[in-house]
Amino acid sequence: MHNSYTCAVVGRYSSHPPVLTLLLLVLLCCTAGCLAAIPHRCIHGEISRKNRATGVVREIPHRGQGAMQAYTASAAITEEEKNKLNWAPIRIKAFTRDLDDPSKYCSGIGEVRYDALNDIIYCGANDILTVRMKRIIVEQIIPEAIKMHSERLSVVPTEGIKVPRMSGGYCGYFNIPEEHHTEGLVDADLYIYVSAMPSRDTAAWAVSCSYLKDKRPYAGVINLTPSYVKPTDSFIRVMVHEIGHILGYDEFTFAALNIIGTHTNVRGKKKVWIINTTKSRDVARKYFDCPNASGVELENQGAASARSHIEERNAREDFMAPGAMIGRYSVLSLAIFDSMPFYKANFDKAEPMKWGNKSGCKFLDEKCIKDGKSSFPEMVCDTPFPKVLNLCTLDRLALGYCTLKEHDYVLAEEYRYFPDNNRYGGSNNFMDFCPIVGRHREPWCTKSFSLNGEGSYVGPDSRCVKGEGLKYMKRAIGDVCVKTDCNKEKKKLRVQFYESQTWYECEEGKKITPKSFYLWSGNIICPKYEEVCDVLPNLSIVLDPLPVKEDDDNPAPGNITWKIPESAMEDRNEEGEVNPSVNDESASPHTSNGAGSQGSITHNDPTTGTTVRGETNIPDVHIGDHDTIIDPTEAPSKNVQGGTTHLPNNTAGITLNIGVGDGSVTAAGCAPLLFLVVAVAVAVSL
Repeated sequence: MHNSYTCAVVGRYSSHPPVLTLLLLVLLCCTAGCLAAIPHRCIHGEISRKNRATGVVREIPHRGQGAMQAYTASAAITEEEKNKLNWAPIRIKAFTRDLDDPSKYCSGIGEVRYDALNDIIYCGANDILTVRMKRIIVEQIIPEAIKMHSERLSVVPTEGIKVPRMSGGYCGYFNIPEEHHTEGLVDADLYIYVSAMPSRDTAAWAVSCSYLKDKRPYAGVINLTPSYVKPTDSFIRVMVHEIGHILGYDEFTFAALNIIGTHTNVRGKKKVWIINTTKSRDVARKYFDCPNASGVELENQGAASARSHIEERNAREDFMAPGAMIGRYSVLSLAIFDSMPFYKANFDKAEPMKWGNKSGCKFLDEKCIKDGKSSFPEMVCDTPFPKVLNLCTLDRLALGYCTLKEHDYVLAEEYRYFPDNNRYGGSNNFMDFCPIVGRHREPWCTKSFSLNGEGSYVGPDSRCVKGEGLKYMKRAIGDVCVKTDCNKEKKKLRVQFYESQTWYECEEGKKITPKSFYLWSGNIICPKYEEVCDVLPNLSIVLDPLPVKEDDDNPAPGNITWKIPESAMEDRNEEGEVNPSVNDESASPHTSNGAGSQGSITHNDPTTGTTVRGETNIPDVHIGDHDTIIDPTEAPSKNVQGGTTHLPNNTAGITLNIGVGDGSVTAAGCAPLLFLVVAVAVAVSL
């Protein structure tokens, strides 16, 4: 018999007097005026903190003690001890009952749905889960995302660990088959429950729900926003990113395992967070070519991202960066997973990155721009568009522009790079406002023939090189794409310009002026051989097209084959509000009393195979006093990783859900505030 504990917060609705409710709405309106949704950023940190009861660790927080202080445990295990364990590729199963339950997705315009915290969702055309979209999720996105993790992470296998019954919070929202509560995990080390409810301004979100005694998550939930779902490499890596959070890439897990520490006065910042294990330190030193690196730095920006992501400024191509647009499963994040005692990483499967690689200690320790000049010109630019026209991207496969801009606010002191203007900086706060080269819409040296008009050669052997006063047909063009010829034996590079048959020997640092003076003026600066000739492999996941079906564009039909308990059905009044009710352990989510697991997807055989942006504002979950809610009873377990700890439901916890519009928070303005003030006055007078 396995007991388990869950970090799902138990919510209880309270009946507020009308005046108090209206006052709360006024407060929400005032708060909304200060908040704005930032499109497409990972919101895991925010969701995780609101979903997690801080008392899930055996140490009971004392009054006045912070959650991060209480949420600690020892993760001490030597490499030698780790190697003696019986490791096997992690087995992940995904269950998609919420894609069969019409109450959990949009099937028509104008429908009203309730998300995981009972916020109201008004369904639009892009929110509808179609038959084809469901097929993409079930047949393509989920298997490929699971495969990427199963290839790279191993665990000591477990059997029979039961999924606890969860009421309230994000985890209690999902349909969990009854046998998962009674029989537990079968041929799997992690169960994931998948839904497709609209979420404003984020492509996906996920959170862990249940943990083994050693803190390894074994159940979690993930929501994929229908309007973002595409059969593409980038969306697969969005899901890989979110599964990464479920696996434990999370500030609370880092703290529980005691693998997180701080450094002070780094690049002008008062404090930064790092994963400071021996493994992460050794990997960071090798990757950055910095013998002084103390570990892998974590993101410090944004309440929804801080400490639950890798520092994007240092590793922007990594799949666990908060705004990762490339999503490489790099050695840095593998080192973080390997730092957790319950995972063993396969570093042979690491995906290479260019950003920050071999950049030295200066890159980690110093600001990206000093006195208005880039300290790392191959990665960071310092002149805004259009003062400088085309610029080479870091991989030299495309042309782009400098993302430097003037903000409408003064940047924090640690992000001020231009002495004459404290508002100047890059467009991305996760990059510590370091301006980088962003790609144009049609930028590719290898395939965008529209670049011919700007003097660029286009073809498979084309690469971008730095221009110096370079003009094509008397028009300044900035950097340019040229045809390249790489002699791998001699490590020699030759280049050829557009509309020219002449080859030029191109040694590092050499300046070359094209001979076609009627077409060209100025020169190029020859790059390092390896920057052009040692091209990273194309790691994009290519999916076989799904066969077209006649009903692909129709809304996905319901297919509920399990019993929905009355306790899971919520009464709502005519205004669509949830009637006040008290959740307890008997009020379980939709479960099945029959045999078999509907919608199960498995990928156990490791072979090959992740990102997101989005910041949305979700009503606060208020958690009661945790001094009285911990039950550290343990049951014997056959699991090699020890028993599990049970956390009873916190019936003192109150969840206040105020559904406003589509659930996202935007600037409210004065008119709604005035309306609410008047409403309060009327209510008081009644």
